[in-house]
Amino acid sequence: MPVTPRTTHRIRPHDPSLLTTRARNSSPSLKFDLPTATRTSSSQQQPLFDPFNRQTSSPLQSSRFRVPTTPGKSPKTPRLRPHHGGVGSIVLDSPQGKRVQQLKGVDRTDTKEKGKSRDREFKGRAAFGEGVRKVIRSSNVEEFERKLLSPDRGQGKVKVKQYDRFIPTAEALTSACLSYKVQSTAQKQPPKYLSNQSLQYQSQLAQACGVSLNERILTFSADPPPSSSSSSHSSFASSWNRPLRKPDSSVAKRVIKTEPERVLDAPGMSDDYYLNLLDWGKGNLVAVGLGEGVWVWNAETGEATEVYRTEEFGSYISSVKFTPDGNYLAVGLSEGDIQLWNLTTFQKTRTMRGRSTRVGVLSCDRHVISSGGRDGNIWHHDVRKQEHKISVGEFHESDVCGLSWREDGEQLASGGNDNMVAVWDARWGAGPKMTKGEHGGAVKALAWCPWSLSTLASGGGSSCRRVHFWNTTTEGRTATLQTSSQVTSIIWSRTYKEFLTSHGFPNNHLSIWKYPTMTKVGDLEGHEGRVLNCVQGPDGERVV
Repeated sequence: MPVTPRTTHRIRPHDPSLLTTRARNSSPSLKFDLPTATRTSSSQQQPLFDPFNRQTSSPLQSSRFRVPTTPGKSPKTPRLRPHHGGVGSIVLDSPQGKRVQQLKGVDRTDTKEKGKSRDREFKGRAAFGEGVRKVIRSSNVEEFERKLLSPDRGQGKVKVKQYDRFIPTAEALTSACLSYKVQSTAQKQPPKYLSNQSLQYQSQLAQACGVSLNERILTFSADPPPSSSSSSHSSFASSWNRPLRKPDSSVAKRVIKTEPERVLDAPGMSDDYYLNLLDWGKGNLVAVGLGEGVWVWNAETGEATEVYRTEEFGSYISSVKFTPDGNYLAVGLSEGDIQLWNLTTFQKTRTMRGRSTRVGVLSCDRHVISSGGRDGNIWHHDVRKQEHKISVGEFHESDVCGLSWREDGEQLASGGNDNMVAVWDARWGAGPKMTKGEHGGAVKALAWCPWSLSTLASGGGSSCRRVHFWNTTTEGRTATLQTSSQVTSIIWSRTYKEFLTSHGFPNNHLSIWKYPTMTKVGDLEGHEGRVLNCVQGPDGERVV
């Protein structure tokens, strides 16, 4: 028997194909009813439509589809909506809601599957032949389009990169840098200059219009009349250009007096390099040791008072020092005793004994008085205790002629006749924290920098004549100043970054230096002999 080939015909938009669908309310699935023959009553008999425009021989002729029509209205023409993958469905523009009716039926009985939409394929005979088509349910069209148009093509979830808001990543930094470079490049445009042709055209245009390039085009006031002489104009211009303050005014310069403000007599003062016989207290009192006695001079009233005079034969004053509050005066004697005097009543409060050698230097820190002796030891005395000796520092091998507590009371600097500098830490209580032996002579001059507490200046004697600057934190030397004479004392300025040095022979004067450039500002002369001691007043502007 001959084989009839199966053909599939595409429905054109202008072909009025007729479809018959019937939804069964008893079943949740939608199926197509494909009757082989349809009978109608004589009262509702309608002509059948042949898609090939053939004449219908009988109203009972077999038809594959029929569309019930409403009286007075023509049947709707189906149109084909293309979908992704070449799958088509017929859309009926019915006034009941424009539902999408599939060409083939879809079995929806498998509703227990978890979130998966499975497409069913059905075989059927179409109006123009037999064929197999893949049908997608109308409920899955939107899901199919969403998966197809998604970035991952429905293969999985899109991985969104999330960055830490505190820890930047290389990718984020690179993008930020690129954005900054683009913005900075856009903002920093090269300046635009006029070409030579533009400048020539501009000058020609100004000449033609009679306008000067150095004048404004729109002027709202007439030019002033020319001056009769050029000198008057120059004097007027110079008056306007004159600065408000003269460069050589007294405000810009600091005047340093080279002559002493006052000269005091000091008869019987010992000419000994290893003694410290001068101090200026906070109460504006000057104490000086003159032989066997101690005198106090009031800088405000000019009155001089003898505080103490030794009665023992051969005893003399070897050192004096005010307490930090200026109410008491400590006096060191040649036999090793230390006396404490009340400057309000001029009465002796106590005597601290124990040393067997003279006390050549004193330094006070609150309630502690430190003393240096000829034996090379440093004693620390607590004036509040009956047993005043609290500790002893042993390092120097000869006279201790220099002692200086730092302002915060944490470190003590000492210098001796053994050419050594030692720094003691009050918190350790043992040996020195730092020792330096770069000086070639006795070290008497010691001073802490007021604006840099870790900076210490030390000066050497006649065989050294140098000033070394130390950093007590790093224990290194920061600078060195070579002078031409013996260094007896060093004083830091509280106003300027400068320091003052007093010198013995051969110069016998005071010198002011800039720090850290070590440039000399000037010399203060007036002494006939060597300057053994120099102290600063409480105002920080005067020295004695």
